Amino acid sequence: MTMLTEHSISVMRELNKIFCLLLLFLLLQKTVLATNCVNETFTEVRTEWEYSFANISYRYNITEGSVYSDKFDLLFEVCEGQETTLHCTFFWRKQSKNPIVFRTLISGNETICFARQIDDISTSVTTYEIQISQLVRRPLTFFKLSITDENNKADVLRLICVEVLYPPRITSLTVDDHEVNGDYLIQKDQEVIVTCLFDKGNPPVPVRLLNKHEKHLSSSKDSGQVSISVVVRCEDEWPMVLCKSDDSEYKRFVSFLVRCPPQFLEKSTKIIRPSSLENITFLVKTHTAIVDECLLTSQFLKEDETRKVNCTLSGNTPNLHLHLHLTNITQGSWILTLRNEVGSANTSLFIADVSSK
Repeated sequence: MTMLTEHSISVMRELNKIFCLLLLFLLLQKTVLATNCVNETFTEVRTEWEYSFANISYRYNITEGSVYSDKFDLLFEVCEGQETTLHCTFFWRKQSKNPIVFRTLISGNETICFARQIDDISTSVTTYEIQISQLVRRPLTFFKLSITDENNKADVLRLICVEVLYPPRITSLTVDDHEVNGDYLIQKDQEVIVTCLFDKGNPPVPVRLLNKHEKHLSSSKDSGQVSISVVVRCEDEWPMVLCKSDDSEYKRFVSFLVRCPPQFLEKSTKIIRPSSLENITFLVKTHTAIVDECLLTSQFLKEDETRKVNCTLSGNTPNLHLHLHLTNITQGSWILTLRNEVGSANTSLFIADVSSK
């Protein structure tokens, strides 16, 4: 995950203050709330990554003779959206002569609470340390730690505004509005629109379209989508378009296959030794592994000799291996023709002296 710079953090803190003020303003517009998230003053503003654990530590001094010297309850509440939920309670009673007791009210491991009394030289002041670890989720808005006295009067000790940071999430990749994630077949010279849709991150970071060499094609960080047009010819390098963000583990891609005649990728004449006649291999670019036929035509016989030969394609499109299995073939130069449903391609090979096998 990309680290934020000191400048970015400073800017983010200022934005957090504005965010929290806006949050209060919006909440104050609500006339009725099931459980009230309206609070007056934040004591702290912080940013936390989604699915991380936010750590809250607090030390509280109880002075002998104060309203909390006989009993107190500490309450830890979490506000998500517009709902406040009590997650932890800490309570102490002087008459019980027991240490402070803490209880987690949320099942699972989303909230971890701990408390202890700290020994102090002073006999008139007792210090309690509260430690909380809280899972951060996207709807989170603030934490509240408050204390109640023997009359159940509550005072807020800490009110922490939280802005949750999260990376963008790529939701879909389409070609002409068709969902894709892998190979996609198009016609030669056909123009198509590749569109990547995403949920914006916080803070927004660019989501980019890249080619197979990770060269930048296009990007966006605020619109929720980024698009490019693609046109491919048979002789072009058939493209792959990747949609990704540096701050996200999510990515999608499309590899274009173009409906074309096959193409031999090795241009020079292949020399075949007698020991290799039963397993001859050529590298071929094609959109399909289906072969209509393979033909061998002699270049030097007085009458053209053409024969069908056994052949198969294997591997992953578009770059496949064509395997020939030859028997009863004469020495000399031959033209190999590979044909699919669109057309054909030729290459040359030379068969060495078969009698020397």
